[in-house]
Order: sequence, then structure tokens, then C-alpha cells
Amino acid sequence: GGTLVVMEGYHWRFHPVARRVKRVVQDGRYMGRITAVRMKFNLLDPKALFKTPTGQKAKIKLLDRWCYAIDTVRFALGSEAKFKVESARFAGVGLKANLTAVFPGGFVEVPVTVEVNKAKLEVPSWDLSVDGSRHKVFVKNIGHPYVYHHISITEVKTNKEKTLQAYGKGETTFEHQLNAFAASIRGGKDAVEGVRGRLEDAKEGVAGDTEVWPTLANAEENMKLVDEMFRKGGQDILRSVQP
Repeated sequence: GGTLVVMEGYHWRFHPVARRVKRVVQDGRYMGRITAVRMKFNLLDPKALFKTPTGQKAKIKLLDRWCYAIDTVRFALGSEAKFKVESARFAGVGLKANLTAVFPGGFVEVPVTVEVNKAKLEVPSWDLSVDGSRHKVFVKNIGHPYVYHHISITEVKTNKEKTLQAYGKGETTFEHQLNAFAASIRGGKDAVEGVRGRLEDAKEGVAGDTEVWPTLANAEENMKLVDEMFRKGGQDILRSVQP
């Protein structure tokens, strides 16, 4: 038989919160020059509090968190940004890495910090901070905004902060993802408009934003960066695991 290839669907991309943050971050006139990016992902695994997994098990437990964390940064900065892993430190079910994002022309190198953990007793976080020379953007819980989320933008010159509106009416990221998928399968303007009508952020719908849809090439690039982080952290890359 043939080979079946599966990939992560990155459900969080389809929610209006993620799409709005991406548009703000990629607005060069508004943000100015990007100077720093920070990504923090902590989702407690209760078992890790009593027994710290090691080796392959530790990597497997971090795998989904890492591909989500890296994809969040790459999605926000845009497909033109290229990344280089500078250093990484692996500790149990935690990993912290320092990267450099290089934009077209090679003139701008931006420090990127990514931290993932599954054993911290703190409020779950999937938080992104992007600093620009004109504005700074912070989004709390970009991955599951239907539970709670917070988007704040601070003007660098005046230090004035404003909060963007809450998006959605409780629809999950998975609902937005499935609605977009249904529209693409059914095809036609009526189907797409029908989906848009059910979304809070209708005028900024998925249909007009091609970067929302994850591709196999995008997923492969995410995992190449994850592999490089493991290497920089003194670990072997994750080998295939049989069920």
C-alpha cells in the first residue's frame, strides 16, 4: 500500500485573535522595526510533577508544545522571516531556546526567545510578545482564546497602552477551523460567505488569508527547527516511535 502522511492542523491559526495579531505585527508602518520576540508556552502535565520523564519520553511530551510554539512565532512574523537556532537548554520537560529571525535582505536580525514547559505550577500560558520600535504587542493565550485572552498594544514613545476588543462569542478554535475546511470543500461564494457570517471577525475571514492555512512544507520547517533545538540542547533528534 501507499504511504499516509499526516501533519498537525494548527487549529489556533483559524481564530480571529490569531489573524488579527498577525496583521498588526506585520504592519511595518505601525510596528516600526521589530526588535525582539518572546514566546512562552506552559501547560502543566500533572505526572511530570512527581516523575520527570527522560530521554525519548521527555521529547515526546514536549513535541506538540514545541511545534505549536515555533509555529506561533513563524505565523506572526510572516513567511519571509527565516530562523537560525543559536542556543538551547534542555531540562526534563522544559526547554528554552534562543533564535535569530532574519528578514529579507539580511539587514535585520531579531532575537527570538522560546520557552516551553510542562511541569510549572502556574496559570497555563500560550503567550506571544513582539516588540517594535513604534509599538509593542502582547497577546495572552493565543492558542485557546475562547477560554480567555488578552491583547494589549503599547506605544513606545508615550508608553500608552490600549486593549483590543475581545474576539468571538465563545466559538472554539476548532469550530473556526472546521468551518473554514467545510467552506473550502463545498466551494463556491455562497459556502464561503455562509462560513464568514458565522464568524465574529467576518470582514477578516479565513478565505482571504492564504497564510492561515498550514502546509506540509510549513510543518516540515517547524519540525526542522525543533530538531535543531534538540541538537543545540545536547540531545539527539526525536526518532520514530512505534505505538
